[in-house]
Amino acid sequence: MSSRPIDLDVDNKDENQRFGYRPLFSRSIRSLTSLAIGIAVTSVTVAVFSLFSFLLTTPGPRGIWLWWVACAGQFLVALICAQFAAHFPLTGFTYQSASRLIHPLVGWGFGWLYAILWIVAIIGADFGLATQVVVPLFNLSTSIGMAEVVCVIVVVLQAAIVILSVQLMKLVNNAAVATEVVGGLLLALVVLLTALFTGHAHLSNVISTGTADTHGYYNYLGPFMLALLLGIYTISTFEGPSNFAEETVNPARIVPQAMMRTVIYSSVAGFIVLFAFVWATPNLARVSSLPAPLPAVIQASLGSVWEHIFLVVILVSYFSLGLVCVATGGRVVFAMSRDKRFPGYQAFSKVSPRFGTPAYATAFVALAAIIFIVSVARIPTTFENVLSSSALIITIIYLGTLIVYLACRPRLPEAHGFNLGRWGLPIAIVALLWTIFAVLLLSLPAEFRSGVEWTGILLASGVVVGAVMLVFKRAEMMGRDPGPRVETETATSTEH
Repeated sequence: MSSRPIDLDVDNKDENQRFGYRPLFSRSIRSLTSLAIGIAVTSVTVAVFSLFSFLLTTPGPRGIWLWWVACAGQFLVALICAQFAAHFPLTGFTYQSASRLIHPLVGWGFGWLYAILWIVAIIGADFGLATQVVVPLFNLSTSIGMAEVVCVIVVVLQAAIVILSVQLMKLVNNAAVATEVVGGLLLALVVLLTALFTGHAHLSNVISTGTADTHGYYNYLGPFMLALLLGIYTISTFEGPSNFAEETVNPARIVPQAMMRTVIYSSVAGFIVLFAFVWATPNLARVSSLPAPLPAVIQASLGSVWEHIFLVVILVSYFSLGLVCVATGGRVVFAMSRDKRFPGYQAFSKVSPRFGTPAYATAFVALAAIIFIVSVARIPTTFENVLSSSALIITIIYLGTLIVYLACRPRLPEAHGFNLGRWGLPIAIVALLWTIFAVLLLSLPAEFRSGVEWTGILLASGVVVGAVMLVFKRAEMMGRDPGPRVETETATSTEH
């Protein structure tokens, strides 16, 4: 690899210096790559693969019709998040806006919770890859120890890619988009067409309750209402491209567009895939009782060879999801560290002069995920509860983001490239009501209580760490404008 100076163009300098930061990244991410990040981090294929069993057994196949309600609510939330991305085209998402519009301590709370979210997301993605894909695909031991080994290897590989080569990370994400479209969407349609041809498909499935408990089916928090969780789980973390804003060309325009296109694609593609697989299910009672119903539907239509091909597709999607989570988590830690508001900021605020990436921050996030996997994976209940907290955490972050927007809307800085105008206020109000409902849906059912408790524990950890930081870094934690407090190395990049 040969070194060359980073191309810090005029727009890059102006965009960063407008907020008091020295530009440290090369702006090489364009529209398609930004969209690829969004599609990879929402990953309809992974979501459907993970949630298909929940659909069949909890609300039953009829629950797919609430998909559009959830997607509409999440779309409104995404509009406000996209508006913030246009106003604050900086790494760190709502950490930046809350720090500048409310108070740095509030921003710190958002940032801490957001960093924790991505660490949990890494664990969820890579443990899912290990247990649901790698082990069955290669016929490995089903022991927790084997899953831990595979998971740790995958996290290390993802961290190495993120740290060493931005270009390679882009290639993996682009490959994931191909698997999402070809391997997910088209495969679902092929399965459906084959099932129709062979007579295995049943259109009545799409209005059936299947094996779901029909007692109190339409009650508040009943089985049918819980079907909304399909869309809430899937159409989330769509703001992923915003955490690469400082590496994106014209971020105030491209990042919001990528976020909205991600939500639209995921909503449409997700419904098509779910509808096709539900229609193609040959025997609802039998398939619903299986631990992995989706591969069984594929096998029934196309045979075991295609089942394995689908697992390869899922492998790529899972890996790319984990990869983006590692990259995003590292950038969130970097964003807080350059303001001297994260433990270890002296190292985590640096961008590698050779690779042009926040190497230390990325390594920290990966190491945190590995430590958690090794220490907690053998306690299944605790492990599952922590992972289940991720949906509630991101929804709480969205709720806070909406509150910040409504409270500070008149004081928002100028936005270029995306502006809701007068529609911003009514959209934010409806989005707020939807998000409050989503938080209740994710926290009130008895089966989610343990996840709620762990969310509380993670929030409490932020209070403790924040208090320590406040003692030792009071000026930085209390200062209203973060300013250009950046630990830097000479800004150079490499040709990958």
